Order: sequence, then structure tokens, then C-alpha cells
Amino acid sequence: TKPRAWHSPSFEECAVMVLTEAGKPLHYKEILRRVQQQRPVGGETPHKTAYAILARSQRIVRTSKGGIFDLVERVEQPKES
Repeated sequence: TKPRAWHSPSFEECAVMVLTEAGKPLHYKEILRRVQQQRPVGGETPHKTAYAILARSQRIVRTSKGGIFDLVERVEQPKES
């Protein structure tokens, strides 16, 4: 088998790491700030790029209208009656 080529982690992968290390939900601009310490974020408006990636993620969920995001597995699911 061919060895896997090294690739830089995606923004989403970095955001998952950031949220895991933080241990709590974070505002998307704070997630962006911490990710930018690990890798550049492209686009003319990096904060909009970051928000769009977080909003589409299957592993990260918005927890409030204020732009706060957390890992899906940490967000409590509503209990069925």
C-alpha cells in the first residue's frame, strides 16, 4: 500500500480540536482566532468563511443565536417524554 500523504488539517478539523481543548462552547470568532494560530484561513472575509464552515459541519453545532458553537456530542439532546 502507498503511504498516506501528509495533509494540513481542514478548518473544521482544527475547530473540533479547538473546541475539544477548550472544553466548552466558544464564539465563532474565538474559534477562528485559535484556528488561525494553527493554519491560515482563506477568503476575503475569514470570519464569514469560518461561520459558513461551522454552520455546515456535521460535528459542530450552533448552540445559540449569538454565534456560539460546540461539539455535537457535548450538546444535550432533548429528552423524549
